Amino acid sequence: MAYAARRNEGALQGFIQTVAAGVLGALGFLLWDAFAPVIGLPRLDLPALLGTIFAGDVATLSSLGVLMHLGVGVGLGLFYVYGDVEEFLPGPSWLRGMIYGAGVWVVTMVAVMPLIPYADRVLGQGQAPTMGFFMLTVGVWAPVQALVTHLIFGAVLGLVAGRRGFPFFWRSIIAGLLGALAFALWDSLAPLAGLPALEFPRLAGSQFVTDPQRIAVGGLVVHLLIGVLFAVIYLRAGLWQVLPGTAAVRGVIYGILIWLFAMLVIMPFLIGKGFFMLDAGIIAPIGALVVHLIYGFLVGVIVSPPRTTVTPL
Repeated sequence: MAYAARRNEGALQGFIQTVAAGVLGALGFLLWDAFAPVIGLPRLDLPALLGTIFAGDVATLSSLGVLMHLGVGVGLGLFYVYGDVEEFLPGPSWLRGMIYGAGVWVVTMVAVMPLIPYADRVLGQGQAPTMGFFMLTVGVWAPVQALVTHLIFGAVLGLVAGRRGFPFFWRSIIAGLLGALAFALWDSLAPLAGLPALEFPRLAGSQFVTDPQRIAVGGLVVHLLIGVLFAVIYLRAGLWQVLPGTAAVRGVIYGILIWLFAMLVIMPFLIGKGFFMLDAGIIAPIGALVVHLIYGFLVGVIVSPPRTTVTPL
């Protein structure tokens, strides 16, 4: 029974690590695409292109496009690992990922882009632009920019999802980023479930940034850094060894501890929201607990080394 539990725990960790790799690769894709105009390359904005097929208004188009883009990244990551694609590619993990990314780029340029207008006419609003083979209708630099973004996606995917191992310290960095992003994403979707949006990134940003236009960006950066900090503490303080249960259970318990610390110390004394955020309503601490449970689960599953490990890298 103990062996089976460890095997199942390892399988879950591998799956979550693969999903994290797909999400982070897709985010790397988006970050480079947003930075490209600074060095003279065109911005492709593929999430907006995806969202155009299914959404009419601009706000829904942008949000839906990003979610679809992240979903495609996860799907490609799962295929890369569980389709044993990486086993057939040469070189170190990052090179195998880049080769895979180049392959995805070829398929995208030859098969996906030319078909988007047809898919839009069948499924969507008929607003998607015509891209053509290798996106040449956009410009000669468009396929080059697309290749760079796909190589970045592949490199991140290969490094994070590679089966030859990944240092636990860097796992904690990845887990902290991914957990904080999931935290912020769930909080933005909470009103759909009748829960209040807590806007922790904005609250964090308001403590360090005074310009209203920069609070959102500054707050998100602070929020991500806090997520990384707590994940590193979980690893380096050995909490993964002290807490009981499987990796997921240990992470959930850790999330509850962070929630209690936030409700009893940070919110009343640093943010001014009162104990358990009761100044914001009785539902606020419940929403805060949910997002901390999601964060803790991801950290526990991604970070936790095997119990037999003495000193994680």
